[in-house]
Amino acid sequence: DVMSMSELKEKTLHINKEIEETNEQLKLIGISCDIKKTSFEQVRKYTDEIEKFLALENATNGDLRKIISHIVVNKVGEVKVYLRDLSDLK
Repeated sequence: DVMSMSELKEKTLHINKEIEETNEQLKLIGISCDIKKTSFEQVRKYTDEIEKFLALENATNGDLRKIISHIVVNKVGEVKVYLRDLSDLK
């Protein structure tokens, strides 16, 4: 079955919340610790890619493959979306 963009956004709402929480944590870490510039840039690039994807009205398979590692749907219809590792981001 094909999922509409609104259904996808609804299913990935928790991802948005996690991104926001992670961004807040990164800000706190950046203030309290000395983070290597390259690491912070990698994280920023990763979150930028996710934010770009979430802003899309229509997503292609290529768009999905940039940030999603795989998707699992169990028998009761629960969806788990696994994002790519930072090191996998191209």
